[in-house]
Amino acid sequence: MTATFLWVVVYEVKDPARQEQVRNLLRFAGRRVQDCIYEVSATAARMRQLQDELSLHLDPEDGVRIYRVCADCRGAAVLFGEGELLGRPAALVI
Repeated sequence: MTATFLWVVVYEVKDPARQEQVRNLLRFAGRRVQDCIYEVSATAARMRQLQDELSLHLDPEDGVRIYRVCADCRGAAVLFGEGELLGRPAALVI
């Protein structure tokens, strides 16, 4: 079985139309936790695919950062307010 990781994706896209395209890609890949921050539960291969898809909608003035959260860091995460860290998917479709 391929390992699934928690990823945090942070973006700043200047153009509203491009921002909407990036938001749509991320909305289907994970869960929005802040205005321009998403948590994604995915394999490394799926994240490479998502990076390729995102790059099609970015200009040099835009920025995207993707962080993989290791198991130790996930366990040490501190959350304030509502919500919880995105978990592993309930079902894996192959």
